[in-house]
Amino acid sequence: MKKIKSLTLILLATIVLAGCAGQKDRPDIVIELKPNKFSLSKIGQKFDLIFTNTTDEVIQIPADPPALEYFDGNGWIELQQNIQYVAKYNDTWIIQPGEKQIHESKSLSSWLSAYDFDYVPGKYRFRFGEWYGEFTLTE
Repeated sequence: MKKIKSLTLILLATIVLAGCAGQKDRPDIVIELKPNKFSLSKIGQKFDLIFTNTTDEVIQIPADPPALEYFDGNGWIELQQNIQYVAKYNDTWIIQPGEKQIHESKSLSSWLSAYDFDYVPGKYRFRFGEWYGEFTLTE
């Protein structure tokens, strides 16, 4: 009887740990840009910024201007913001469990003008705290 109880406890612990391990890899927030592909010649195109909370908890995302990163083939490089564009809003987007928030945006060029970078075709991402939304620039 004692062996059965021990085996049952071990089995339950294994199931709980396996369930937790699977959830670690799940993103808390999915950030999308729609569209997510922009031509350098039409960089003034508007886009929607979509946040989806995939957890059962309220998530708070800083509404300050995001960091912008460029993938150089080896890793992500954070781009420097122009000093005149650096602003802090001291505001937060609050996203409820299971909620999808769509924020209509200005043109991509208004977002990109805040950074010192000669844009080239490639992969980029906006970073809001610990969450990312990727997009591609093409010729």
